[in-house]
Amino acid sequence: MLTKDCKAKFEIYYHGSSSNANLSHLLLPPETTNVISEKGRKKNLNRVFFTKDIGLAKIYAGRACRSYGGTPQLYRVINPIDTVCLDDRQGASVFHAKCAFLECII
Repeated sequence: MLTKDCKAKFEIYYHGSSSNANLSHLLLPPETTNVISEKGRKKNLNRVFFTKDIGLAKIYAGRACRSYGGTPQLYRVINPIDTVCLDDRQGASVFHAKCAFLECII
């Protein structure tokens, strides 16, 4: 995406998880890792999820900790591959991609 000045628009995304998920620098989908924190999730097992809202990422980190234990971990999502927007409402934004690089921020 380009801005009105023809510069690439830089988007910041976040992912929340548990320290027990042992994420390193790459976020891979559940069909690859066999790790999923959402009980009963049957769809999009080949996709990873993230948000533009750091508060929402913190909520997801808490949910992951309730499922797997550990401490909440927040990540900045870098260079998601094949990004699709599910919901772009502020405070409720959800995106998914095939995979993404991560940078731990908390």
